[in-house]
Amino acid sequence: MRGGNGTAVGETRRKTGEAVVQLFFAHCLGRAVGGESLAYLCGFLVEIGHMWPVCWGFKGGKGIATGLGVLLAISPAYGLLELAVAAVAFVTTKMVSPGSIAAAVGLPILAHFFAPGFFRYALVLAVMVIYKHRSNIRKLINHEESKISFKK
Repeated sequence: MRGGNGTAVGETRRKTGEAVVQLFFAHCLGRAVGGESLAYLCGFLVEIGHMWPVCWGFKGGKGIATGLGVLLAISPAYGLLELAVAAVAFVTTKMVSPGSIAAAVGLPILAHFFAPGFFRYALVLAVMVIYKHRSNIRKLINHEESKISFKK
């Protein structure tokens, strides 16, 4: 994870929290000014800004923690179900990237039920998240992806 300060869990919490705060204000403003459609566009742009930030030479994150923050702000149930999808894949494989990829695949499917107006954005974001994980996909195919151990 970008930044390197603290643990991966701490970094994930920070990024998710930042996205929730950013999108909360953008979502409220979007709804007030342009309705639900503008609110969804704001969420999409928060994610794009994280994945390809201008200030860092378009080298950003892979979009998972920030995406979770976006989803929690759009619909808490949607965000929590996406987290559950990722958690099941993570616990099953003991690898983070399959959880991230599973969440990306589930993104447009769950959008259809929880945020239909966000569906087209979710579809594009799913493709972009999977694209950002291409090095992890190669490692998975070659059986080189690191597993997480919970033992000390």
